[in-house]
Formats: sequence, structure tokens, C-alpha cells
Amino acid sequence: MSFIQEDLYKKIIKNVPILCVDLIIKYHDQYLLVQRKESPLKGEWWVPGGRVQIGETLEAAAKRKLIEELDLVLNDSFKLVGFYEDIFNESSLGSHVYQTMSVVFQVLLKESPSITIDITSSDWCFKDQLPERFLDKLDRL
Repeated sequence: MSFIQEDLYKKIIKNVPILCVDLIIKYHDQYLLVQRKESPLKGEWWVPGGRVQIGETLEAAAKRKLIEELDLVLNDSFKLVGFYEDIFNESSLGSHVYQTMSVVFQVLLKESPSITIDITSSDWCFKDQLPERFLDKLDRL
């Protein structure tokens, strides 16, 4: 697994769809959401997740994103529940077409988690429903 150099990544993100993982984290019939600090979807409540790195399996990427974004380590198996694509007019790098292909996993928490969010989110909470935009995209399958 390796990171892409920033200048190369800036070219890639503007020219190639980006493979991501998203995580539906469920605890007592509620969903763990984070409030995004970066574009796209800045300020919105969304599921945790992010980019898959070269040489990384989808499940390994999901586990890494949990650690990076929430300081949450889970060794339980992740259930693959679907995928969706999205096209935005901006990314964290500014205004441009930004296309993502997201593989979605579900994780059921057995106990209340201790969460520490990273710098990409401003807050986290449990909500009764997933974001409508997320459900609309996922429901197209």
C-alpha cells in the first residue's frame, strides 16, 4: 500500500474516477455519521469513508478509514452491501468535475464506541436515518 505524490494526485483526481469505500456503521438501530469539513458535501452529515490506496483491498481500506477518521479499530467482518457512483462539481482541491465510485460496507457495533474524529470532520453523531442523498444513490442498484 502506498500514497500517491500530491502533485500527481492533483492531476489524477481531475481526470480519473476515484475508487472509495463508504461505511454504514450501525449501533442500536442508529447510524454513525460525521459532519464533513471538506468538499464535496462540505457541512453535510455523511457516512465515514474515503479513497482506496494502490495495493489495498477494499476491506483493508474500510478498516484503515475507521482508524484514520474515527480512531475506531474493528476486527469484525464487514458486510458488502452495495456500491454507487457520484459526480460533483468540486473536491477538496477546488472546482472541477470529481467522480467517485464507492463500495459500501456495513458494520454492526456491539458496544458504544469511543470516537475521536480527524481533521476532515467537525463532529459526529448517531442518527435514525442515513443521509437522503446517500440512500438515493445506493437505491439505484
